[in-house]
Amino acid sequence: MQKGWMLFVLAFLPGPVFASDTINLKNITIDAKKAMETFGFDKSGDKYLFGPFYNRDYYLVQFSEAIQESWKSDLKKQGVELLSYIPDNAFIAKITTDQGWNAVNEFKKIQAVLPYEPSYKISGNFQAPSVFTASQPLKMMVKLTSPEALPVFLSAMKAQNVEVLGPFSQSGVIINSPVNKLQSFSEIEGVEWIEPYVEMEQLAPENMGNPSQPPLRGDYTDLTGYESGTKIMNMDAAWSLGLHGEGQVVGIADSGLDRGSTVNILDDFKGQVINGYIKGLFGNSWADPDGHGTHTAGSVVGNGANSGGKLKGSGYGAKLVEEGMWSPKLTRLAINPNFEDLFGSVFRMDGVRIHSNSWGGTKYLSAYDISAVTLDEVAWSHPDLLIVFAAGNLGADENKDGRIDAASLYTPSTAKNCLTVGSSKNLVVNGGYQFRLKDTPMGAQRWPMEPLASSRLSENPDGMAPFSSIGPTLDGRIKPDIVAPGTNIISTRSQVPGAEPLWGVYNNFYVYSGGTSMSTPLVAGAAAVTRQYLKRVNGKEPSAALVKGALIHGAHDMYPGQFGTGPQQELLTTRPNMNEGFGRVDMAAVVTVPYYFIDERAGLSMGNSSAYGLGLANVAVGQKIRATLTYTDAPGSPGAATALVNDLDLAVVDSKGGVHFPNHLNGPDKKNNVEMVEFDAPSSGAYFVVVLGTNVPKGIDGKQPYAVLWSIK
Repeated sequence: MQKGWMLFVLAFLPGPVFASDTINLKNITIDAKKAMETFGFDKSGDKYLFGPFYNRDYYLVQFSEAIQESWKSDLKKQGVELLSYIPDNAFIAKITTDQGWNAVNEFKKIQAVLPYEPSYKISGNFQAPSVFTASQPLKMMVKLTSPEALPVFLSAMKAQNVEVLGPFSQSGVIINSPVNKLQSFSEIEGVEWIEPYVEMEQLAPENMGNPSQPPLRGDYTDLTGYESGTKIMNMDAAWSLGLHGEGQVVGIADSGLDRGSTVNILDDFKGQVINGYIKGLFGNSWADPDGHGTHTAGSVVGNGANSGGKLKGSGYGAKLVEEGMWSPKLTRLAINPNFEDLFGSVFRMDGVRIHSNSWGGTKYLSAYDISAVTLDEVAWSHPDLLIVFAAGNLGADENKDGRIDAASLYTPSTAKNCLTVGSSKNLVVNGGYQFRLKDTPMGAQRWPMEPLASSRLSENPDGMAPFSSIGPTLDGRIKPDIVAPGTNIISTRSQVPGAEPLWGVYNNFYVYSGGTSMSTPLVAGAAAVTRQYLKRVNGKEPSAALVKGALIHGAHDMYPGQFGTGPQQELLTTRPNMNEGFGRVDMAAVVTVPYYFIDERAGLSMGNSSAYGLGLANVAVGQKIRATLTYTDAPGSPGAATALVNDLDLAVVDSKGGVHFPNHLNGPDKKNNVEMVEFDAPSSGAYFVVVLGTNVPKGIDGKQPYAVLWSIK
């Protein structure tokens, strides 16, 4: 479907789609036209003459409408480099020659050129220095506009005797400097954004007090089948079809795995682990002296050998690559901020296509920061790699209204392109932690009000775990994407002496634990199984966007949550919502409920659209229509007010010409790269799922690849 159909659909959309006069940065919203008038540029007719300016190289260049790919190409030939996208319709641009300025002045679709000021580049998370702190060194992350700008910055640091700790990407570096030098750093040409360095931490299991006493027998006869978390996810539906993750390779970056050997290892992992890497600072082994990494690994690929097959990971037929990040010198995780090294290396060397991560930064919650941007860069460069991240464990009811407070997500789970996982409740009423929340060590502070206070950790699978960090992100995006059981999960126990018992020992081979750390590997294993299934039915390697989309499309909506409706209602809207995202993983829906999908690798250019009607020709009144759009978006700018760059929009057109929009909206979604339309058919007849190329300023050859799925029942 090309422009004719697109215009038909756009006729139903409110307001202008392309034009904008504002440039939206985190630190300021600029009215471009007023700024141009204030700046005092001369005009030639109705067109400003912008320059040249010889005192700087980098500018904000705004177009009067969404940029065409041909415009970018023409300007590049004239020496105008369009770098990071800034909403709306603007770029950070490098202009250094008379030829470039002539091109800008002659280009009729450019409506504003403004200096990229130093004040636009400094994060508001820096505390104002006092006489006591101004000279104290502070770690900072500096994002440059391009790799070419990095040597210039490093030269400036050398001249100022500033300690450079190392790069975290081709265009980013970590420095250690007093805060009083911030202003001088922001004035260096090529600096895009500076923010405080956020130390990444292992998502330690919540401290819920002493495990329940007396302990269970530990002989496997006392298990109910729910302890591993896989039953609630309906993994049996996939396993019964011979789908266990065979042919898939999952990577995990964590505290290590058991004894750090592919041979001298728990029976549950024998034959499962193809490689292990030492990634911890001062590390000399990928063994797990902590226990966290072994537990998460078991939830992905543990084959249950020691339990007679009763305690298996969700993707127990897949293979595992372990990246051990434990630092024996620091006695904690020491995480490499170079995400290309962490994720890209195992993608290339070991065939990893799913990567599980139960760690993050606990400062400046829910922000799209440099770490999230860097993660999106890796995903954009490796479109077949699905990176799975835990949302975090900072869920709390500090405003005392009986519901979990918003916006507590760890970074980099705030990235657009990862699959962000929150925790729902498991169904385990014996063993592990079996307390009312108000009786736990942090209960009076974090969950003081009913109905949370009297609830327990794993008594109701329709409920969210109280500690699970929730969204939205600070720019209003839906996160987490999905949830899975994360309370009283039994998985494998590290055999390294002194390893933590976590939420309590089941026996010598298994321990309980809880947190979004535990939900995330279960989802990673499910993603491996989903990837195996999609390859089986389509005969092709699926993109990360399609695997992510299938899990989201098949998810179970837990609305209204564990406390029913009324004043105590937990989930205030049907999915998507800021608690469960798009719902809890349901593998029965992924592998047995019929749905259609397109893995559009070529992509969609701006101004074009595609329509799909397969299976929608004879819809009956009242049938449930569901359509899901997912795509790996180009990385945003950490200094921009919103993270979305390329904007594809999803709609469903019914048999009467009515347009149905995603995510509870009355119009197109302008923030998310995951969209779902779900409704009961109001009329009978033919329906169409429509994907619109609304704005693609940073596509691949001008196009944005995507995956779209739809079903009717």
